[in-house]
Amino acid sequence: MQVFKAFYKITWKNLPTAAIYFIIFFVIIFALGVTSKKEIDSKFQSKELDICIIDEDQSAASRQLSEYLGNIHHLVELENDKELLCDYLYYRFINYILFIPEGFEENLAAGNTDRLLNNMKVPGSTNGQFVDHQIDTYLSSVHICIVGGYSLEDAFAMTNKNLKNASGINVLSFEEQDSTGSSNIFNTFQFFPYVLISLLVCGVAPNLITFRKNGIQERICCSSLPNRRFYLQLACGCLSCSFLMYGLLVGICALVFRGQSWNSFTMLGVLNGVVFLLFTIGLTLLVSIFAPQSNGLNMIANIVGLGMSFLGGVFVPQNMLSDQILAVSRFLPTYWYTRINNMLAGFSNESFSFAAYWQYIGIELLFAATVFVLALLASKYRKQKSLNI
Repeated sequence: MQVFKAFYKITWKNLPTAAIYFIIFFVIIFALGVTSKKEIDSKFQSKELDICIIDEDQSAASRQLSEYLGNIHHLVELENDKELLCDYLYYRFINYILFIPEGFEENLAAGNTDRLLNNMKVPGSTNGQFVDHQIDTYLSSVHICIVGGYSLEDAFAMTNKNLKNASGINVLSFEEQDSTGSSNIFNTFQFFPYVLISLLVCGVAPNLITFRKNGIQERICCSSLPNRRFYLQLACGCLSCSFLMYGLLVGICALVFRGQSWNSFTMLGVLNGVVFLLFTIGLTLLVSIFAPQSNGLNMIANIVGLGMSFLGGVFVPQNMLSDQILAVSRFLPTYWYTRINNMLAGFSNESFSFAAYWQYIGIELLFAATVFVLALLASKYRKQKSLNI
């Protein structure tokens, strides 16, 4: 196993270059992991707003409504001055102004629910719609009780009791149950193509270039080691190193997002990464054949990695790319990798199906097989060219 050991000795020497991409990747997903909990906890939370109520009716019904809104929002007392109210609303000192006109109680008791109240709010604001919905829900409940035969006083009492006993908002996390998994995990998987290309081209290709140097290649040919064993050990070193790097990437994701859902869809995403890894290994072999020196590998990795990532929809969502770019990107494996990832995560309009998944996996395998064939042909051509010289 001399060649296998030598392969990892060279890998250890080139480790600092590959470690840079690991550090960048770890920082990105650590930031995603830290913010994800805060983002999830902030969903569907009620917000206490600053609202002003101008009660012109001064009835028991208007006081009941004011008390209800005061329990869930902060009431701001202001004079009924249109200019003053507009200024407070314009500068966002208050979020909503409710006008309870005279005759509110009489109209409510008579069942006249049309235009019972007036309001002022910022046009199109979600805060205004939020308060509108709360008021409509409250008055609709009161109206239903009145229609059911309750008096106005009993209708308010019944509504307050029902709202008090109502259960809180249940946040259904489709990501953890019947959806395709955690969005943060798939957001991280989205960057795998660029990271894998950079890692393998900068971390594995230098080893292959070293073994192909003229002096070393000639010494290997003169040794007692058969060519078959040499290439077998070299392939084992290349494959094991590549899968080790991929395993570290997945392990970092599992560590950072350990509290999130790792279900069958996530495993399908991991398999998608393995298939793309096979293509990247073939691409690394091809690059190592044509790269003149190890010094230019960093530039090649950035050009190829960034180019394929941008065109394939890794950094820019595919639905934002033009039809012309998408027509070109279909000839890149990053397009199909990203399409699978988006389908699994629910980032696109394409619903998940096993038929489409395995079809796209097959296309990626065809890309991998093609690049392996090109690498073998290029290696054979270079070898014959060196013999002719």
